[in-house]
Amino acid sequence: MIDTFSDADIVARTLYGEARGEVAKVGLIGLEAVASVIWNRWRIQPSYFGQTPREVCLKPYQFSCWNKNDPNLKLLLSSNITDETYSLCRMIAEEFLASRGEDVVNGSDHYHAVWLSPPSWALEKHPVIDVGTHRFYRLISKK
Repeated sequence: MIDTFSDADIVARTLYGEARGEVAKVGLIGLEAVASVIWNRWRIQPSYFGQTPREVCLKPYQFSCWNKNDPNLKLLLSSNITDETYSLCRMIAEEFLASRGEDVVNGSDHYHAVWLSPPSWALEKHPVIDVGTHRFYRLISKK
């Protein structure tokens, strides 16, 4: 099923799975923040994260919505996500894929939900910015 989705679908579904709840809290910037991380990972270190934005999104254990045990996965794999929030995710995905998206997280390439205990990679790191319920970090050096 996942092979039939376009690059824009995969990026949009990642935004939907990771940040759809942010729309009600902070508006589009919550989706743009996650899109910025996808873009930054692809742009800064494609050799590790993936050669395309699609590969970045689907790299195992990078975006929890694609993990096998994540409750979002069944929804993300369905062929018919049609709500208004998904339409916004799709619009933002297309903007980033056309190189028109704006990096709203100042080069950040990692994030976590602030309501969870920080993951080990975030310990002793200084966040760049908080957007909604996500805290963003810049961990990769530009080459």
